[in-house]
Amino acid sequence: MAQARYCALEYRSPDSDCALPEPGKIVILLLAVPGKPPLVLVNPQWRRICRPADHAYFEELFRDFAERVRVDAEALFAQASELSVGPLITHCAGGGPEIPRWLRDLRDRFMAG
Repeated sequence: MAQARYCALEYRSPDSDCALPEPGKIVILLLAVPGKPPLVLVNPQWRRICRPADHAYFEELFRDFAERVRVDAEALFAQASELSVGPLITHCAGGGPEIPRWLRDLRDRFMAG
């Protein structure tokens, strides 16, 4: 039986010294639910969360992710699930019979990328 998959990506500014995950800084949510096309969802508050110097990078990244999820969602999920350096890191990734409730709540607030 196919499983739902998710990957939440968090913004980390270069001057951040925080080693702990910060759910309030999740800017991208990748979701795949059996029987539906995979989604790239963007936090509508991303410009407030990210430094202005990083805005152009994220705008390009959103376009790239939207294309890659259509072309090769498996590769995008695999790569996004392993991010640990740079301005975008993996907050959490996984799968199961359904997406965790707190991520469903984010899904309802985020917009298609």
